[in-house]
Amino acid sequence: VITADDQSDGRQEEDQLAIAMTKLKHAEERAAALERELSHTKQKLKVSQEQVSSLQAQCDLQAQVDAEEEMSDTEESVVDPQDSWMAKFLCLRDYRILNGHCNVPRSHKLLGTWTNNQRSQFKNHKLKPERIHKLDSIGFHWGKGFPKPMAWEEGYAELQKFKSLYGHCNVTINETNPSPQAKWVSMQRSEYRRSKQGKDSLLTLDQVAKLKEIGFLFRGPHLV
Repeated sequence: VITADDQSDGRQEEDQLAIAMTKLKHAEERAAALERELSHTKQKLKVSQEQVSSLQAQCDLQAQVDAEEEMSDTEESVVDPQDSWMAKFLCLRDYRILNGHCNVPRSHKLLGTWTNNQRSQFKNHKLKPERIHKLDSIGFHWGKGFPKPMAWEEGYAELQKFKSLYGHCNVTINETNPSPQAKWVSMQRSEYRRSKQGKDSLLTLDQVAKLKEIGFLFRGPHLV
């Protein structure tokens, strides 16, 4: 027989269980809120770290720029008249300006033979690094089996992707083994420098404006 006291004890146990369940629910809700707060804090920390990394990269680049002995806008580089390689290179550069590429046909005997010799020396690892950089700087194609130089629009699109990913345009330039993007960036800086010196440049005013729009630094490290 269930007495009144038993019923009362049962109700007390139910009330205590209900209170305990309510407390447990509140604790779970609090834990979930703390988890969300922790996740939000981690996200803010990640963004802050990315911003610090971006600022550090810009500071490092500025330090490199400040350390460089760059030519002034009016300073002219002197070409040794006895440097036959440089003379041929300048001829190829003029050809590039006129034709938009460095693929000199065999019918152009002197320059065509010279460009083929450069490709042969490059494949046999006999071409000096500084000469490789100079030829890269004007979009020289090394022949079959080697990647074609980036078209300007392609290079610009890749730089935009880099900017959206890292927050800046400071592409790392490895002089020993530069990437296609590093070669393209170096070429923009070299050509801008030539235009500031009043020389013929492969860089148009419209291209300069587009590069400035995305925060590209022209006074940065380059290969030549």
